[in-house]
Amino acid sequence: MNILKKIQKFSEPTLRFVALLISTYIFVVAFLIFFQTIVMNAYIHDSTLWDMEPKEGEIKKGVLVSKVYNIDNADAVLLNVGDIILEINGVQVNDFKQAQNVLNQYKDNDVLQYKIQRGDETLTIPVKVKKYFNIPSIGFSLMGFIFLLVSTIVMYSKPREYLNQLFFIMGCTACLTFILIGNVNAIFELSKFFIYHSTVAQFIFFPLYIHFFLSFPIYYRTRYRKYLIPAIYLFFFLIALLAFLYPHEAIFSIILVYYAILSLIVGFVIFLISYFKITDPLKRRPLQIILIGFIIGGFGFVYLNVIGLLLSVPFFLINPLYYIPAILMVAIPLSFGYSIFRFKIMDSEFIVKRSLVFGLVTVSVVGMYLLLVYLLNNFFLNYFGNDRLLITFTVIVIIAVTFDSVNNRIKGLVNNHLYKESYNYRKSLLEFTRQLPYMSNMDQIISKLGKSLSEAMGISNLYLWLNSENIDMLIKENHTNGKTQFVDEVERNEVDEIFRSISYSNEEPVLLYDINLSELGLKEETRQFFKKEGIVISVPITLKGKLFGSLNFGSKSSGKVYSDEDIDLLKTIASQCSIAFENVRMQTEELNKQKIEGEIQIAARIQHELLPKNLEYLRGLNIDAVNLPAERIAGDFYDIKKLDNDRVLVLVADVSGKGIPAALYISRIQAMVHFASRIFTDPKDILCEINRLLYKKTPGNFYLTALLGIFDLKNKSLKICRAGHPQLIYIRNEKLLQLSDDSIGINMVPPDKFNKSIVSHDLAFKQCDIFFFYTNGLVAQCNKDNKFFELSDIKSILQRNAGDNPKTINNALISEVKSFRGEIEQKDDITLVTIKIK
Repeated sequence: MNILKKIQKFSEPTLRFVALLISTYIFVVAFLIFFQTIVMNAYIHDSTLWDMEPKEGEIKKGVLVSKVYNIDNADAVLLNVGDIILEINGVQVNDFKQAQNVLNQYKDNDVLQYKIQRGDETLTIPVKVKKYFNIPSIGFSLMGFIFLLVSTIVMYSKPREYLNQLFFIMGCTACLTFILIGNVNAIFELSKFFIYHSTVAQFIFFPLYIHFFLSFPIYYRTRYRKYLIPAIYLFFFLIALLAFLYPHEAIFSIILVYYAILSLIVGFVIFLISYFKITDPLKRRPLQIILIGFIIGGFGFVYLNVIGLLLSVPFFLINPLYYIPAILMVAIPLSFGYSIFRFKIMDSEFIVKRSLVFGLVTVSVVGMYLLLVYLLNNFFLNYFGNDRLLITFTVIVIIAVTFDSVNNRIKGLVNNHLYKESYNYRKSLLEFTRQLPYMSNMDQIISKLGKSLSEAMGISNLYLWLNSENIDMLIKENHTNGKTQFVDEVERNEVDEIFRSISYSNEEPVLLYDINLSELGLKEETRQFFKKEGIVISVPITLKGKLFGSLNFGSKSSGKVYSDEDIDLLKTIASQCSIAFENVRMQTEELNKQKIEGEIQIAARIQHELLPKNLEYLRGLNIDAVNLPAERIAGDFYDIKKLDNDRVLVLVADVSGKGIPAALYISRIQAMVHFASRIFTDPKDILCEINRLLYKKTPGNFYLTALLGIFDLKNKSLKICRAGHPQLIYIRNEKLLQLSDDSIGINMVPPDKFNKSIVSHDLAFKQCDIFFFYTNGLVAQCNKDNKFFELSDIKSILQRNAGDNPKTINNALISEVKSFRGEIEQKDDITLVTIKIK
């Protein structure tokens, strides 16, 4: 029902308050009906039947006697069939309702004076009246009150549960319905206020009875359900409305009665079908109690109707003892109550335990008060004198001081003796939750968690879902065989989608029984997944608003539903699990960080070792090189290799990216250059070969720029080629020069296009010429004003220091860059190679 979905937005305290308000109101109305019809206006009769609706012309006033019964009242019955009762004890009567109201004012065995009309005579005769003890009415009333009590307890325990709400409404309407059915013969005595309440209750109860069993114990999900249930309510409402608007048309009332009887039969048949569909013995056990209750109660109903037919006398003339078996009708609400409280098919432990504690505390406090007053009055009165106020004050102080201790002791008593099993497993699980945050191994946590829950609560299975976005693991722990299974990537993605589809409102657990699955609006495959895995409750594992995963539990081996205290305990466990998982995650991250840090240190050391160190042995060249990584591992590198006695290879390159991947590529490229330099003598050919070897054999986003030169000391010439790299700067005769050409980086285009995009230059050199190789990290440095170190700044520094050695030139450049940058961090790697011809 949509109205039940809308009230979910209200808080539990609000729903409990409203439920208590409604049930109190229903109880007051029902009790007033019961009190008025059974106690105040008990049914009094004179052993005759009256014509309730005399035919037109039969009589103009009074009540027509249609039948006389001489049963245990022969001496007092002086009425004859056809007599018209005009007055009873001096009170004029005009119809049977008024006459019955007059009779109900008297007591059992009273002798009343009837003024009657017999033929043409008017007589006054004594008539002895009898009181009818209405056992069927008491039976129906008990049914109503028990239904109201049980449904109120269920609603108070879990007011947000759809099934509890449905049962509560059925209990409230059942109370007024059965009260009215039991007192239908006295309906004319009731005010319209009571009649309207009971009539509305009947409008709701009979279709709701079918609705309830379409949802319990199996939720029947068909595509026509959303039309079927409203149709059941609408049809009954229309028939009831016609019977109410046209009370003299008997056909509507007859249809209404038969429809009500049919509703009761259909509801029972649906329950019977559900019972036989459920094969699990644990789930069947509480339903079996209800089925037995239906059978016993049904016997009471049948007996009540058959006894009247067999004896062929009005109900008020039947010996009340004959009606005692009809009391068996109360077996129906009692079976519901017993199953709910004993097997917890609808959780009620919360209110039952609280009521017990409250009742025992109240009795204890009252008993303590009376005992203290007695002792003080009898033994200490001489000391206090007649000062009663002081005695009262002393008693109040003693009770106030000891109240907390008494309350705790009674709670412990109730837990230890009436809820010993629950108390013990909650105690053991709470102890386990204290240990959880200190466990540092994921397997240990899962193993201990499964074992503790299985042993303590008797949970048949535990399905632990860990969000792949947070922890790359999904484990299913089946405690019947103790095996741990890991799902594959495809299945894991499907499971992730299933659990993320659950809306954990306010990080609260979600019940996944059949009735709840239909209300959550989940996909059919999602519902089937939970049914297949046997999951009935999902408790989210969250930390700081972040969903780690969820603990998902199957049914208890006892067949009982999860109580509020169970759910609170599972929430505590989930909360501790989140801390434990976070500790494991942080510990794992720290170990991984340490491992990566170690790997970075090794990679940085290897990269550093790969850079040429001792460059003084190179005849004819004065070389200085600087490599300053922005991070631990650079993406820039240089290489200086003596090819033979006359030739020296100089390479400066910049690899895309940084870190360990960049270091791996650098070592690979360095090896390629060494290999290619043995085959080719032209730098262009070497770069083309490297592009050929790398193209489409590395990730699509990888590329590098390079400036490669080969110094020929014998011929005093430099062959140089660049691939997308900053151009070579050189100084000759104190004049700064720069090569100018277009080129593209390696691994950016196919070999044929790359080969056409680069060119090789031949430069002659002489003594004191300076050649400056660098990477673009030098001009990528910026200061606090977001201004970059420019090429003009580099040229200016080179010209100022042209007379110095390469080491001095490089130091001047680095010093100027650091001064320019200030406190701003280095943004990119810097590599410089300065060569001066000796």
